[in-house]
Amino acid sequence: MVFSAPFAVATISITRVLAPFELGMPIDDFLATVPAEEIGALGDERLFSVVGLRVNVTGIWCTFTAGRLSQIEITHSVAYSSSMPWKAFLSGAIREYGAGFHLPTPNGDVEMWDDGRTTLIVERRLVTARDRAYVVTIADNAVAIERGGRCAPKKFAV
Repeated sequence: MVFSAPFAVATISITRVLAPFELGMPIDDFLATVPAEEIGALGDERLFSVVGLRVNVTGIWCTFTAGRLSQIEITHSVAYSSSMPWKAFLSGAIREYGAGFHLPTPNGDVEMWDDGRTTLIVERRLVTARDRAYVVTIADNAVAIERGGRCAPKKFAV
């Protein structure tokens, strides 16, 4: 999920690092840094799941486009997400980047920031019928823009 619309544009740069990962890092550097399992590939995109997760984290997924890290998604456990108030979870990003673009959805809440180069998405996502988990995603906008130029538009029958 990459959003590059000109909303919630941060006045300072959004961090491109979620240690030990950094957007743009080559796939070989990533594989030398962390144990990961490839779980899917489509065209020039490859999706990896990080093995050996951190405390309070149930998933870390890294997407590579043309051999470079283009998106990092971290899903926190339901137990952690239930114990941390939503506003407290958001407070670090708000303190760092100011108010984001708020998007209420049927499955949870979404806050987004975009500095033109990087998009930060913080979600309170419905993961079961009654449980929500916090999900943090950072995405490289340049990859999405470049990819859009390489891919033919899809046409759907109406």
